[in-house]
Amino acid sequence: GAAHVWGVDIDEQAVDVARANVERNGFASQVSLEAGSVGAMWPWSEPPQAELVVANISSIAAVKLMADCVAPLVPGGIWIGSGFIESARPTIEEAVRAAGLRAIAVTEEADWRCLVAVKDA
Repeated sequence: GAAHVWGVDIDEQAVDVARANVERNGFASQVSLEAGSVGAMWPWSEPPQAELVVANISSIAAVKLMADCVAPLVPGGIWIGSGFIESARPTIEEAVRAAGLRAIAVTEEADWRCLVAVKDA
């Protein structure tokens, strides 16, 4: 498992709910949650190096924030992006390639898609 997890959301209420769940499950010392986003809205002094980045955001937000989402990834790190529909898949795949990642899987549930990509060494 992860030594530490950092989580951000632009919705303060979502952060409060996540924080309550983390505390209820006994992981408060291993999880840091704040309102904010990647890039300029990152709530801590610097983004950590990460082996995994998960983003459940719209395709528009994913494309706009892709460089900031993948910047913390170490070589071999995994990006998981979900929250987009099939018609946005080519746009997401292009953004992934442009960010230096390689798509390795796409899953689907009803209209929703999830793309998994790796940052090659």
